[in-house]
Amino acid sequence: MILSVYAGKTPGYTSGGKSYVAARDVAAAAANALERGGYGQCYITAGENLDYGQAFRLIADTLGVKAPGLKIPNFLVDAMGLVGSVWGRLSGRPPFLSYPMARVSHAECYYSNRKAVQELGMPQTDLPAAILECFNWLKENGYVETK
Repeated sequence: MILSVYAGKTPGYTSGGKSYVAARDVAAAAANALERGGYGQCYITAGENLDYGQAFRLIADTLGVKAPGLKIPNFLVDAMGLVGSVWGRLSGRPPFLSYPMARVSHAECYYSNRKAVQELGMPQTDLPAAILECFNWLKENGYVETK
């Protein structure tokens, strides 16, 4: 998502959303679970719940690029995914957007990390800092196309 928004390859966004979290926060919670986690317990290492429009604007603002401004209706995303799936089957190539991917794109996958924060001491890195850390890692490792 970060690379796509940075490169201007994200034409718009859907109504769905998810929970965004710094990878190092998840790693810290996993390590802490070895010592602090309860036997047989499960922990959700989620972060901040944002819809895709909010997430793309945050990424764009953090990286100083233009955010996608077009909200694509669910029925149109689903139709594009259906066409992509059919084309993929006919051509034998993976589609850019499949029907299952389209359906997931407008799901609201929001979660709470309260239990992981309370019981595991999961850190909560500020999302702009996490975006910059991830972007810098991608850049240092040759994943960022120069503009």
